Amino acid sequence: METTGTQEEDICLVNELLEKPFWRRSVPEKIYIIRMCRPCPPLPGLTKKHKEKNKEYMRHFNFAQYETTHWLTGSPKLNKLFCWPCLLFSNEDNIWSNAGFDNLNTLTLAVARHEKSFNHISCFLQYNSFVRTTNDHQTKEHQPMSDEMHNENVKKNREILKRLIDAVCFLSKQELPLRGRDESDTSVNKGNYLKLLALISHYDPMLEIRMQESTVFRDISPAIQNDLITVIGYLITKQIKEDIVKTDFVSVILDETSDVVNKSQMSTVFRFVDQNCEVQERFLHFTDISANRSSVGLLEHIERVLSDFGCGGKLVAQTYDGAVVVVSQQNTLNKRIQDLHPCAIFVHCYSHLLNLTLQQSAKNIVGCRAFLQTLSCLAAFFPKSSRKTLALKTFVEKLLPGVAPARWNFSSRLLNTVKEYYDPLTTFFLHVLNQSDDWDDDTVLKSRGFLAFFQSFQTRFLVNIFSSVFSLADVFFCALQNKGMDIAYCIKKVEELIGKIQKIREDGFDRIFQESSPAKNDENPAKKPRIENFEEEESFRALFCEILDNVLSQLRHRFRVVTQLDFFILLNSDFFEKHSQQFPESALKCLEKQYGSFFDIVRLKNELGVLYCSSEFRGKPVLDMMKIMHKTKLYQGLPEVYKLAKLIATIPATSAVTKRTSSSLKRIKTYCNSTQGQENLSSFALMSIEKTLLEHLKLRHTFYEDVTEKFIEKNGSVEFRYR
Repeated sequence: METTGTQEEDICLVNELLEKPFWRRSVPEKIYIIRMCRPCPPLPGLTKKHKEKNKEYMRHFNFAQYETTHWLTGSPKLNKLFCWPCLLFSNEDNIWSNAGFDNLNTLTLAVARHEKSFNHISCFLQYNSFVRTTNDHQTKEHQPMSDEMHNENVKKNREILKRLIDAVCFLSKQELPLRGRDESDTSVNKGNYLKLLALISHYDPMLEIRMQESTVFRDISPAIQNDLITVIGYLITKQIKEDIVKTDFVSVILDETSDVVNKSQMSTVFRFVDQNCEVQERFLHFTDISANRSSVGLLEHIERVLSDFGCGGKLVAQTYDGAVVVVSQQNTLNKRIQDLHPCAIFVHCYSHLLNLTLQQSAKNIVGCRAFLQTLSCLAAFFPKSSRKTLALKTFVEKLLPGVAPARWNFSSRLLNTVKEYYDPLTTFFLHVLNQSDDWDDDTVLKSRGFLAFFQSFQTRFLVNIFSSVFSLADVFFCALQNKGMDIAYCIKKVEELIGKIQKIREDGFDRIFQESSPAKNDENPAKKPRIENFEEEESFRALFCEILDNVLSQLRHRFRVVTQLDFFILLNSDFFEKHSQQFPESALKCLEKQYGSFFDIVRLKNELGVLYCSSEFRGKPVLDMMKIMHKTKLYQGLPEVYKLAKLIATIPATSAVTKRTSSSLKRIKTYCNSTQGQENLSSFALMSIEKTLLEHLKLRHTFYEDVTEKFIEKNGSVEFRYR
């Protein structure tokens, strides 16, 4: 039997035996080492250049060599091979017992030669005899002593492992990389993990002694770090699987982003209602889809996830922002998924729809497009120069927000800042022109253009129009970020947004036009006089109407309630009184067509009839109704209505959660941490993104024991197993 698990570089038993030979150790130590068995670590650093027929290539050590050569062992610290029996029992100094073998070009010949040597045969017999004596004929005096020492060591190791688990959990929740660029003994910055353990060891004598004296199990090993990350990620995933088993419906939310090394990473999230009637959006993992981003490749990815979590039959919705649908209309991802899972309706991300609405509204009008482009140039004007930034703070006392072309809410932040500091910004550009000798030509030229832009009545007019629209849209956008937001409530909010913009369209022109016109007695040279020409005023009225009509048209078009979502009205409490008089048969038929397999339609209709006549739930959103039924156990009498509420709560309105996971990815996989493997990346991200779930798991008294047992399975180390 050999220890073929990961033998850590900093835990090199071979190197320890070279420093303190086997014959110098006590009997319990010898027994312990023999029971450890032959180390068989991978040796990625053991390579050799080889030339053949004018070609040069690199030989690498093959791990399978351990299986074919039963006495071979290796040192990851020295990157050399040794003979295990000779290392323990040889009285001669030779390359296999002392110096180590590293010439891969002659390995086969050297192995055959060594096996025939007198010294090797003698050492092998001694080793075999010692093993048999240890396993079968050990004295009663030594056996209890050995077991007692081993169990005491295991107890200490498990206590130390708790500290390592806490260190890994802390760093992952803070999204800090574990490894350092240089972790050698002479390095002043060995990375967050080692530095954190060093800090803890100052106040923890057990950890301090362990880090200084341990020979076999060392806490600073990169392999132990990676194993702990993987194991904790596994336990979080296991808990998510258990929660999904208990739920009735699941929705999948997808989004794709590029990491720091330009790999295309797919973020996968499940949305469901847990046993406590709380809406959960659980991140599962990142998947590298750089090799295949087609709808077929993405479909295979989703099918693997659904199979792994065993929830294909519970899939009721799929949500993404549309960018993930990468091919023609007939072969889009949502169509392929619905062919396999007919109940999985596609719901376009409402946040993305809001982006498209306001972007398209601006692009359709030439003056508006030029206006927003100039604002973007304004945001880019100041960060390029520290002097301009300092001067801006002097006049405005605030930096301008940046602009993201695909995110309208970034334009909203910039627009609101420009409106608030409109006059100070105008004064700043006047100052640059008046002090033109103190500034470079490019700054002066652009300042002249920006000054003309700010002194234009149309600019002030457009700022006031768009700030009015954006202020309303901002409230809706913020609501979309809440994971508890159900799509029925979103539809209601869209209708409210349309109504408020329609009100501005009907009677808001005079107010906005008045706000855009400076007072007649204002002598500020940065401002222009009020426009009094009736024809010009009417042209601005036409522009005002065109902008708002465009916005309203886009909102109605993109947020129209599609036929497959008509059943949402069944639990819209605003219509309960109306439904009590006339039952919404068409909405029930819509539900039966889409999700009939999940419901007893006859019973559901009767339960809804009773619900509509009750005043307890009127005016309450779906989530509140669901929680009331759960708390009061009304679900026992209204099981189908309760199930319908969970269905509506499960269907997501936005993929905002995947945007947050993308932000986490950029913080986790940085330039300094770009070589992290895909498995470790997903596990580390899972610990960071699902930190609340991780804290919940840590409250369990079995948490550390569960991590330890899984760690033993993965690590294969005997230092954690009691005898």
